[in-house]
Amino acid sequence: RVPVSRGPSAAAASLGTCFQACGSGLEVVALAAASLASQKLAQTTKGALLGAPVIALALGAAFTSIGMPAGSAFANAVVFDACLPMAVALVLLGADVRDFERAEVTRAMGTFAVGAVGTVVGTLVAWKVVGHAMGTLGAMIASCLCASYVGGSLNFAACAQCVGLEATEQGGAIVAAAMAADNICMAAFFVILGLIPCSDEATKQDDAPSNSNTDFDENKTTWKSVGTAVLLAIGVSLMSKTLADAAGLGAASLAISAFVAGAVAAACAHFNVSLSGGAPIGDALMLVFFAALGAAADVRRVAAAGSALILFIVIQLLVHLACTLAVGTWLRMPRRHLLLASNANVGGPATAAAFASARRWPSLVRVGVFMGTMGYMLGTPVGVAVYNIFVNK
Repeated sequence: RVPVSRGPSAAAASLGTCFQACGSGLEVVALAAASLASQKLAQTTKGALLGAPVIALALGAAFTSIGMPAGSAFANAVVFDACLPMAVALVLLGADVRDFERAEVTRAMGTFAVGAVGTVVGTLVAWKVVGHAMGTLGAMIASCLCASYVGGSLNFAACAQCVGLEATEQGGAIVAAAMAADNICMAAFFVILGLIPCSDEATKQDDAPSNSNTDFDENKTTWKSVGTAVLLAIGVSLMSKTLADAAGLGAASLAISAFVAGAVAAACAHFNVSLSGGAPIGDALMLVFFAALGAAADVRRVAAAGSALILFIVIQLLVHLACTLAVGTWLRMPRRHLLLASNANVGGPATAAAFASARRWPSLVRVGVFMGTMGYMLGTPVGVAVYNIFVNK
């Protein structure tokens, strides 16, 4: 048998793989540290003005700006495939969602529609202002951004494929630059949403006594109750992913998880099974997700997108928010539903669920997922329709 010697190139490749694994592990540790730090800082006088989600976003962006590796496959798997589904399940298991079907569906559809119309108006206004500076592919980019801000970033790629942006000669580079600008502007937009006060009477509902499964064991958090909540959350996450994959709807696993967790929570409340202590863990995992969003918003890559595109997104989002709040207030919709709808429009179900949890609206986590799921279904058709308006003018 002839021994096979490993040359310098093989050794270098092994060393590179080792460093890459260490970088991915460091990224996960940094995101977890950002979650813990944001919770602590939010308890201070000045930190309370910003809130834990805003602080987590800022810390994630700060880590990236100083050279921390971001967006590795391992870290994305940990955050988006493990932390986020677990967080949604844990928060929903501790929330009172039994009245959701009676009232919240109608409100969710109405506020989501207001936000979606606001996005279309924002796109048309932004196109009127800076469309001439967007280049020959400007109409395609604008319609993709419209699709993204109706139902989340998933629709950007889908709309780009529908309108033919990816098939163009510079399509790949333009999509990468546009999505980088999308990430940084979306992170800044979430900061603004987190700072908007919400003083309507509906905001007090989650602080009032309810019939949730945490009422009878409010001061009886035990290792058993925490363990039960965590195990059920793992089961809900795995079951939802299995059902979504079996149905060929992998992107809908979070929506399925919301309904499965709601059913499990109602059953636990009926049989007086304590799940106390699980929701705080879910809140902490949500902050890991916010830190990952901040880390994805790499400021250094936004310069490649160009000033016209940045200005377009800024105008688009500001007009969207102004229209959503103005029209929603005129229609006497609760402000927290409007803010949640705006978040679902721009970020999708994942960010909407995290936003509701961070604002201490646990009963609206499922509503946010429902809104974001509607956005997944409607974002791309709306974007394509806007593109046809631009082309046929």
